[in-house]
Amino acid sequence: MRQFIPAREKRYAHFWKVVNGHTMVDESTASDAMMEPRLIASARLDSDRVLVIAAAAGLLARLLLAFTSIGTNDVLLNLYFGTLAGKYSVLFAYGQADFMNHPPLSLLLMDWYLRIASYTGLEFPVVFRTVQSLADGVTAAAIVHLGRDSRSRAAAVAFLLCPAAIFISGFHCNTDPMMLTLLTLSILAARNDRFLLAGVLLGASFGIKIVALFAAPLIFLAAGRRRWDFAAGFLLLAMLIFAPSALAGGPAVLSNVLGYSGWRSAWGISGLAQWIYHRLGAGPDAAPWLAVSQIYSSYGTFVLGAGLLLFYWLFWRRLGAGAPAELLTRAVPVVYLIVLALAPRFGVQYLMWPLPLLPFVLPRALYLVTCLVFSGYLFAAYTIWSGGFPWWYADAMADHPLKWILTDSGFLVWAWIVTVAVIAIVHIHRRSFTGHTKYALD
Repeated sequence: MRQFIPAREKRYAHFWKVVNGHTMVDESTASDAMMEPRLIASARLDSDRVLVIAAAAGLLARLLLAFTSIGTNDVLLNLYFGTLAGKYSVLFAYGQADFMNHPPLSLLLMDWYLRIASYTGLEFPVVFRTVQSLADGVTAAAIVHLGRDSRSRAAAVAFLLCPAAIFISGFHCNTDPMMLTLLTLSILAARNDRFLLAGVLLGASFGIKIVALFAAPLIFLAAGRRRWDFAAGFLLLAMLIFAPSALAGGPAVLSNVLGYSGWRSAWGISGLAQWIYHRLGAGPDAAPWLAVSQIYSSYGTFVLGAGLLLFYWLFWRRLGAGAPAELLTRAVPVVYLIVLALAPRFGVQYLMWPLPLLPFVLPRALYLVTCLVFSGYLFAAYTIWSGGFPWWYADAMADHPLKWILTDSGFLVWAWIVTVAVIAIVHIHRRSFTGHTKYALD
């Protein structure tokens, strides 16, 4: 006699059907002890197939963009930087351009991309974005190994298929994906108690883009008694990357790279205040709003620093509640949400910073909405800058009649980031690690 699946096996129901040829389980012929290993193996096989399909689809989408377009204005800047690095070497390239803001390791890679392009006959933007797209695959693999279960696989799939990540890696042409790859590998090393390696990897990430530094205090605090191993690894590699160029190029290296805060744009508190100023007629009555915009544009980094210090303190307090490894994975994307919420400057590619680990901290519905919000805004930005779709060259500096759409919708995206950041901080603060919350990857 066929019977229904016991209540305690309901969460395996769809795997029971796979194992038994879409029939109900005959408990007289299969005991729980015999069936559960088969169910687990089937579940793992199914999740592996989904992961492989997602990786293939995500990579193909990224490469399709890379091979059929040029990218944004960043292509021209990075091509120029790479040319200077190849002509004068990374050590002396900073003396040739006052606005060179990429760290030395990033410049070295740009020089290599140019050499690969010359050797293979491919265009520089194609090589550059192909590497960034492959880096996303490594990031996804690192995410899988953060938990080595179906939940981490779901997070990797979410990252691989998020259109925002696809757009930035496959089209934009900047180093953010590579920076995130090394950062995620650093977190993986930290979760495996290899803190010296974690420091080295974070130092390499810092050598690609300085915003990797925002994650350093979290790993340092989570390392416990091994924190000085982490600090030694980070400082060693950071010194190896920056010291030669700083000695050769002088103060310009540190001021250009470490002092860079992004493009001035209509974003965040400064941009919103300026928007209100113009909506009120830009008259004397609206002058306070202009003052707020100018002050925050100049000194907003101090507000950002205070916000980050407060979150680091909260993280340190929560470490006493247990599960520091899990807490670290959830805290890193929150740091980058805080940066996006409080930073006085902005670039659209910055939206990628929290994406790889965001499924670990947000409820499922909230994560999906966030992915859609980021993706919709990026699609609008690249389409307007390109003068239509499909994209070819997105000129963000040109005067477009529809730019006002990006300004107005950008404030909505910023407001959403602020909301999500607050929710994520509350989740981290209140969640008991012995309990269960339905996060995006559950």
